[in-house]
Amino acid sequence: MPSVLVVDDEHALLQFVSMVLQQSGYSVLTASNGVEGLMVYSSYHAKVDLVLTDVQMPGMNGVEMAKRLRSLNPEIRILLMSGYVPDDVEVPQGLRLLNKPFRPHTLMEAVKEMLAA
Repeated sequence: MPSVLVVDDEHALLQFVSMVLQQSGYSVLTASNGVEGLMVYSSYHAKVDLVLTDVQMPGMNGVEMAKRLRSLNPEIRILLMSGYVPDDVEVPQGLRLLNKPFRPHTLMEAVKEMLAA
């Protein structure tokens, strides 16, 4: 059963995404910001198959967290999600962006594609 680390500062979205993933058979770990996401990944890195993270979060944004995760594990699969990416945040090449809002089937398609890659 694949495991997904979901990182988002919006509690309702974090619950929604977690519920959709769990109902589809995935194991889910959660974090509410980039720093917490790094800590969860550090503790469970062997079990994380995909990181699904919001771009805009207070403190450390998802792009910065993705860069740090890639420095720890260049092979880690990361899927960004955002309703808005500010001009001063550059999405690194090779990372996919899932636009908010999204429907459950759109989320699952993106997750399955990332895990199959």
